[in-house]
Amino acid sequence: MNGMQKSEVVARVLDGNQIKCEIVSPLGQTLTLSGSTTDVEPTFEKVGLGNNRALVNSAWAFAMDKYAAVNLPDREQQQNAEKRAEAHRKTAEWLSEVAGDLTREKKYGW
Repeated sequence: MNGMQKSEVVARVLDGNQIKCEIVSPLGQTLTLSGSTTDVEPTFEKVGLGNNRALVNSAWAFAMDKYAAVNLPDREQQQNAEKRAEAHRKTAEWLSEVAGDLTREKKYGW
């Protein structure tokens, strides 16, 4: 069994159409995204994990699709949104794991 810690990505619906997504990397770095379901971009601090646009975009897409999975009008649309949400969650987890593993070391090769 692999002893490496995993990232945690959790989305919550707050008060109607307000959503919040929290990311915790294996190194303990955190990122909180918040906003309305009508917001193209969330509100977040642009430091640490917040400097990683791919992570922010994936986590926000996860939160938006998670919201859609319980608010779309029919079961098929809800199931499709849930599948998209799961794919975005996995991507956000992976990005937060590798984002903490960055180094300034240069490798030269051919």
